[in-house]
Amino acid sequence: MALIEDEPTYPPRKLLLVGLPALLLAVGISLVVHEEAHLFGLSTFCQGPGGLSVSAVSLGGIENGSDGCGMSALAGQAATLCLAFLSFALFLRYPRNLFLASMAFVNVTARLPETVTVFLQYLIHNGTTLHVDESVSLSLIGLADPTIPTVIMCFYTLLLLFFAIIVVHDLKSVRFKWPIAFAVFGLMGYIEYGVMWVLRPIVTG
Repeated sequence: MALIEDEPTYPPRKLLLVGLPALLLAVGISLVVHEEAHLFGLSTFCQGPGGLSVSAVSLGGIENGSDGCGMSALAGQAATLCLAFLSFALFLRYPRNLFLASMAFVNVTARLPETVTVFLQYLIHNGTTLHVDESVSLSLIGLADPTIPTVIMCFYTLLLLFFAIIVVHDLKSVRFKWPIAFAVFGLMGYIEYGVMWVLRPIVTG
């Protein structure tokens, strides 16, 4: 009976030369898609004075482009989550593709800090003072009772958390994937600032 061999991992040099550009490209695409989704929500559902004159949007909270519009905030969240699911589905088909793995990881973890914060604030204080996509989109519910928003944020937080764990677990071509994943997650805010600084002149024209 044939022995089941572990999938070969990328050498450190190739992981650095291929994985790092793949990560930066994934962050850039995610930022642009997230911003365009915000602008689509603003132009389609939230037209009004100054509705379209918004600054560039960042996944990491550099600046929120929903402008207080629930549909714009929801559009940004939906676009990011759709990118995560789509890239993960393709990643399952091509498990050694670092770009697809980066896209799935970036898009599923980019909203985790905001999501966890909003959930904990609802759980402890029955409300939130954080003005991000998650809290703004909850205004669409229009209920004074905080129970339903708390349940929604609990489910959404668990969804992102478990999905992030699955993405890293299925990345078998990278050695020390868990320490790398935690390091990338911890540095994601700085990575997004740097990528957005490069993209801002291009995105804003």
